[in-house]
Amino acid sequence: MIWNPKLSKTADKWILGNTESDVHATIGDKLKMLTSPVSEEDVYGDLAEIVVGKKRGRETDRERIVFTHGGMSSLDIGTGVLAYKRAKEKGIGVKVRLF
Repeated sequence: MIWNPKLSKTADKWILGNTESDVHATIGDKLKMLTSPVSEEDVYGDLAEIVVGKKRGRETDRERIVFTHGGMSSLDIGTGVLAYKRAKEKGIGVKVRLF
C-alpha cells in the first residue's frame, strides 16, 4: 500500500473503504513504524456510511478528504473489465483457456 499515514492527520476527514477490514490493513502494525501514529479515533467513517447517508461526505469546497482502502473486490473487477475492453479494442492480449 502506498500511503503516508500522516496524511490522515492533516486531512479534514479520513475515510476507509470498509472500517471492519481496512482498519487492520491501514493501521495495524504500521503504527510501530510511525513517529506520528494514527489510530481508529482518526477515522471519520467508511464509504458505506457516506453512501447510505449515515455520515456526510464533503461539506465544503475546501474540505480535504483522504480515502484509503485495503482492497475492494468491486474495484478489482471494474479494473479488470476496463483492461479487458482496452486490450480487445487494440487487438492485443492472449486468450487463456481456464476449463
